[in-house]
Amino acid sequence: PFAAHMTSAEFHQVMTSGFSTIAGSVLTAYVALGASAVYLIGASIMSIPASLAISKLRFPEDGQPLTAGEVTIPEDEEATGQNRNAMMTFSDGAWLGLKVAGMILANLLTILALLYTVDGLLTWIGQFWGMDPNGPHALKLELILQYILYPVSWLMGTPNQDVMKVSRLLALKLITNEFVAC
Repeated sequence: PFAAHMTSAEFHQVMTSGFSTIAGSVLTAYVALGASAVYLIGASIMSIPASLAISKLRFPEDGQPLTAGEVTIPEDEEATGQNRNAMMTFSDGAWLGLKVAGMILANLLTILALLYTVDGLLTWIGQFWGMDPNGPHALKLELILQYILYPVSWLMGTPNQDVMKVSRLLALKLITNEFVAC
């Protein structure tokens, strides 16, 4: 209910804090991969004040916040008694969850289709240059990003014999996510 009434600086603070911390599902996945939960939770807690400081430096408050000096809950159309009982509230929450899950699924399918289209076009172009489309060095977005990220992986301090492997993992993580790259 507060997002519609936030100033741009407040919205920036919320987004910065959200991106600087770790979600519970991702935390569970990292712990299952062997990372220490103590360090992950500690890093997440330490990033909250740091993200607020960076957000204030990057996007200072220039408007008058609704909650300046007091905490008020704005009245919206949805909060004016539309949900008359607990069952209606549960139904509204379930419907909202389904809509959000549907949007996430639609975005995921669209992004994957776009990636596979780009990979297909690059592989087709690579065949004209004599590159094997099924080989390890097929012209794909991953291969292009692997060579672009080669200096980045070297600057990270990777040993020389592993720089190409690390740049491939970085490219794979950039295209998909870190779980596929593992």
